[in-house]
Amino acid sequence: MRIEIFTAAVLLLAAGCDRPAETPKSETPMPVRVLPVTSGNYRPSYEAVAQVKPFRTVDLVARISGFLQERPFREGSFVKKGELLYLIEPAQYRIAQENAQAQLDMMKARRDNAASEFGRIQQLYGEKIASPDRFDSAKAAKLEAEAAVLAAEAELRQAKLNYSYTRITAPFDGWIGLTSKDVGNYLQAPSGTLATLAQIDPVRVEFSVSDAFALPKLTAELQQGKAPELIVRVLQRDGTLYPEAGKISFWENRMDPETASIRLQARFPNAARLLVPGEFVRVRLEEPATEPVALVDPAALHYNQTQTFVYVVGPDSRLAVRPVELGARLGNLFIAKSGLKPGDRAVAAGNPLLRPGVPVRVLGEATR
Repeated sequence: MRIEIFTAAVLLLAAGCDRPAETPKSETPMPVRVLPVTSGNYRPSYEAVAQVKPFRTVDLVARISGFLQERPFREGSFVKKGELLYLIEPAQYRIAQENAQAQLDMMKARRDNAASEFGRIQQLYGEKIASPDRFDSAKAAKLEAEAAVLAAEAELRQAKLNYSYTRITAPFDGWIGLTSKDVGNYLQAPSGTLATLAQIDPVRVEFSVSDAFALPKLTAELQQGKAPELIVRVLQRDGTLYPEAGKISFWENRMDPETASIRLQARFPNAARLLVPGEFVRVRLEEPATEPVALVDPAALHYNQTQTFVYVVGPDSRLAVRPVELGARLGNLFIAKSGLKPGDRAVAAGNPLLRPGVPVRVLGEATR
């Protein structure tokens, strides 16, 4: 029995040795769609919340007392520099100015008389006719009369100044607010704020930027003693871009340690009055020069818990994995800060069979 089993095994082994060896099956390339990595120009930018502020404001106050006689402006209107806003009853101040002028004229007459008298006494004193006491008295009277003229001139200047204060005019072109006093009220100097005037062309837009963005630029620019050369744009409430670009006009001299940011202000022309003081907008800070970047289609991106990656077709027509660091979005594409370069053939995502090293055939390309 054992001999029969052994003989059968030998025969089977011999039969197996007579078969030709099977050749391994060749790998069939998997068809894939390629989304080429392109090149573009990107202007680095930074966005922040900002608030619009007037270029300057002034609280209008009365510097003299009196009854308010006129208020010719309309509340909430735009006024021109030099335009009359308030008139305090001027009669008493005009009379005081005329009285001060009369006093000056009288003091000048007394001065001239004292000068003539001193000249006569001085001649008599030189001829040994007038006594030293009389000479000294004439000299003192002359000096006193001259001082009285100076005092009268000062009184006249003060009277003219008070008279000019009866007219409160706009110190600059601007937007005037509500008035706190109407015609007929008595104003006691110094009065409280009668109205506030704001210059809104140009306007200031104030915002803060992080130290990571600001410090390199501020350090480089401040060493040259000039403001950072950044283009400042405003995104209005409706999301549209304000038509005028601004320039940085102020930056704080220290970082805020609590927020790790620095406060900046930019000046914007506002002739159309589209920017209203107090409103909140967004600002976009842009570098003056663009830089070349690699752009990847979001349809090629894969994500896991730790990274973003892309499958690319290598020179050997096999898949390779590239971890990528994404930057800002530019149109419909993402900036690839690292991991990709223009010309790389990124594979469209969505195929669960994509694996590193798998041979592929790019759809639309001729078979090699």
